[in-house]
Amino acid sequence: MVCGGRMHIGGLPVQELCGAHVGGLWFDSQVFGAHPSIDVASLFKDHMRLLGTNPANWTANPLG
Repeated sequence: MVCGGRMHIGGLPVQELCGAHVGGLWFDSQVFGAHPSIDVASLFKDHMRLLGTNPANWTANPLG
């Protein structure tokens, strides 16, 4: 699967960010729209918390 960058899906502009080894998990995030309020790299870097593979360590608030 090719992943990352900018593309169009159903006529909408999309930014995509993904990785195969993010904390041992596959990660894929997409932001839709011509003028999104945040880009996918900033969303991942500043606002997301990875839950990990052990549910006992999961947060109740994954988007900070």
